[in-house]
Amino acid sequence: MPVVILLIIFAAYAMTRLRRLIRRSNAGHIKQKWIRFGLIYLILLALLNYPFYDAFARNEAQEHFNLSAAYYRTGDPELLDLAEVELQKTLSINSAFPRAQLNLGVILMDRTDPHDDRAESYFLGELAINPNDEMAHNNLGVLFERRGDSAQAKSYFQTAISIRPTYREAYLNLARVQDQIADYESAYETYVHAIALTGEDAEMCFLASHAAFLVGLIDQSEKWIKIALELDEKNAVYWHQRALVENARQNRQAALYFLRKAVELAPERSELHHDIGVWYMQNNRLEDAKISFQKSLGLDSDTARAYHNLGLIALAESDTSRAVSYFHHACALDSTFQEAREAMKSANLQN
Repeated sequence: MPVVILLIIFAAYAMTRLRRLIRRSNAGHIKQKWIRFGLIYLILLALLNYPFYDAFARNEAQEHFNLSAAYYRTGDPELLDLAEVELQKTLSINSAFPRAQLNLGVILMDRTDPHDDRAESYFLGELAINPNDEMAHNNLGVLFERRGDSAQAKSYFQTAISIRPTYREAYLNLARVQDQIADYESAYETYVHAIALTGEDAEMCFLASHAAFLVGLIDQSEKWIKIALELDEKNAVYWHQRALVENARQNRQAALYFLRKAVELAPERSELHHDIGVWYMQNNRLEDAKISFQKSLGLDSDTARAYHNLGLIALAESDTSRAVSYFHHACALDSTFQEAREAMKSANLQN
């Protein structure tokens, strides 16, 4: 289209200049008619060839866009630079090319500070082209979540869902924000609503179980975690959640069985060994508890809760100096760990 506009402007300018020349010359009425005819012919030729120019431009823009997508899919940081360049070329050819601004925003959002306005401007630019682009709304939600603006993030996620009611990612994002602000009841309702609209999948059922557990809906938590395990019985996190449910029901042996099942599937997960240690503590098997906590710390030495629990065991065994050492480690790892701080004060008094 820019080529056609330029040709028309040039033709109009040329016609004006030629008229002036003709008036000053002896070229008569006939020459003037032929010149006008020629200029009109050039304009019509440009208009008739516009589809060709337009198709060429669209094809070139599509090529740059496709190349950008190929670079982006690699995940290679160096190729992401090239992906950004190709998207800029796409927009230089066609500023309204669908999803080009969206993809640019995604690249920048993952590589820049959340408060960098460029990603936001590209997402808003995409919405200016298509106000119902649910992915742009969803990505703006993620951006505002990273900025700590939960209210704005929720609004964008809800808009994305209203545009596409089966948008799984937007439901997950919305529920995550609700979880972050401790609105567990809303998070649970979001998961259940998402499952009803998008169908059951293992991750969504697990998340619904976890949210229900936090709200105290143990029956619902059990229901969803059972479905999750039917869909994926090889996931250690799901077995862990099942153990938490059984422990809440005071079914201690069942809880231990499910914890051990989880450890079999993921022996490298520190929190699983820690929770087995907690079970042993609750059942007064202190030596077994110590072994489990030590295993947990061997996998993750920054587990403040494991040091705290080892300190409690040391206190129970009247080894106050060792208890103080464990509590000190726990407080050093987590300065907000008030329970460990109080336990250390108590142990110091006994020492």
